[in-house]
Amino acid sequence: AFGPDAKTAEVFASMRALARHAAAGGSAAAVAYGPSGSGKSYTMQGTLADQGLIPRAAAELLGAAPADSPVKLSMVELHNEALNDLLLPRGSAAQALEVRGGASGAMATVEGAREVVGTTLVSILAAVRGGYQRCQVASTRTNASSSRSHVIVTLKVGGGQLMLVDLAGLERVKRSGVEGAHLRETQSINRSLTSLSDVVDALRKGQAHVPVRNSRLARLIAGALGGGSETAVVVCLPPGGATCDEAVAALIFAEKVRRIPAARAPAAAHGDAAAVGG
Repeated sequence: AFGPDAKTAEVFASMRALARHAAAGGSAAAVAYGPSGSGKSYTMQGTLADQGLIPRAAAELLGAAPADSPVKLSMVELHNEALNDLLLPRGSAAQALEVRGGASGAMATVEGAREVVGTTLVSILAAVRGGYQRCQVASTRTNASSSRSHVIVTLKVGGGQLMLVDLAGLERVKRSGVEGAHLRETQSINRSLTSLSDVVDALRKGQAHVPVRNSRLARLIAGALGGGSETAVVVCLPPGGATCDEAVAALIFAEKVRRIPAARAPAAAHGDAAAVGG
């Protein structure tokens, strides 16, 4: 666990091996989970002074990858169960995207997503920043800049891949005060997070059937949680008691992840997201 004064560098140090595993040809993933406003996006993106997990992972991957292996980047958002390519040039026609894999412990991929080649850290981070600028956000009572979609950044090198997932936050409709289209977004977010929790429950209990097809999010992440990769789950918690119910739910999720049998289990780190600027 990380306290309120921890830096993102400390969080990344606990999962640096993920990038090295991907650079060596393996599959790896890092998933940020927590209530709305808890600091997930900050943890993933960071700032110039305190870089987040995405830039740190990209730098580690570039440094560890063979010199003749280019790093390929894709970035999509899952908004209202629809996949949107965040790296398409502006004005380009949207492409049909679909999740492939994700069952039987295999890592999922997003078929049809545009891949760009990043030869330097600067070029990779510029593409990621541009992608985040196109993400769906809205102001709610609990978060002035609330993510309305799940964001999946994938870095590939050789036969390896590193998936970095910035999940939208679980939130209570009454507390957030959303209406209309934003209400439908919140309901979609909560349903998809519930489906992800169902996957964790099935893996934890060793069930033969894992409900990966209940949502696209479940299918995207099931392989990472079910033994298809080296995976870390970072659970972000907000300071104060305003979102106590959601924080407790996040801790319960973390405990469920910890209880996935060792052959399948990812690592789980959790702490006060204020520690990394939430």
